[in-house]
Amino acid sequence: MNLKRPGDTCWSSHYGALVNLIHMFSSVIDVIETIIEDGLYFNQRVEANILIGLLQTFQSMFDLHLMKGVLGISNELSQALQRKDQDIVNAMKLVDISKQHLQVMRDDGWNSLLEEITYFSAFNKQKLIRLAQFYPSDFSMVQVSFLDNQCETYIHDMRSTEEFSALKGIGQLAEKMVEMKKDVSYPLVYSSVTLALILLVATTTVERAFF
Repeated sequence: MNLKRPGDTCWSSHYGALVNLIHMFSSVIDVIETIIEDGLYFNQRVEANILIGLLQTFQSMFDLHLMKGVLGISNELSQALQRKDQDIVNAMKLVDISKQHLQVMRDDGWNSLLEEITYFSAFNKQKLIRLAQFYPSDFSMVQVSFLDNQCETYIHDMRSTEEFSALKGIGQLAEKMVEMKKDVSYPLVYSSVTLALILLVATTTVERAFF
């Protein structure tokens, strides 16, 4: 699996690049961290440090998953318009379908998008630790230190366990951890995941109260 070259300008290439980036995100972060630690040049290390900070912000996660969703909806239409033997009837049908799908995403897709981002971020050790630090009543300083090491083992376990590869949403992640007794193996990680799930539900409830 490779990232697409910037010179590939068709929409399907952009969509493929975003999907690949999401699947390879942890590896991309690992490479950037290696550059920060072992880069030959100072400017290279500085740029890598800035880049990793930008990539791990909520705004970047939101933009990445939003664009994947939008381009995924219009991917079939994009491919149809690029074919030489264009079928206008089917192409126009795909235009209508894409518009309808985008409207559904606009009206009802924000909660699922937020859940997807939260689930995606849960694989990031620093984000889990930062979340725990915000809640000292739930995580003592000693537990936060333990969480740092526990996350390393948890992430390796997750990446090597096929049952976790097809999960969609942090709710399914929490359920699967209980089902496979990972909540017992990684109690601090599980507490962080459930805390993130509670915050997600609370945020959605507050939003519904105002809109």
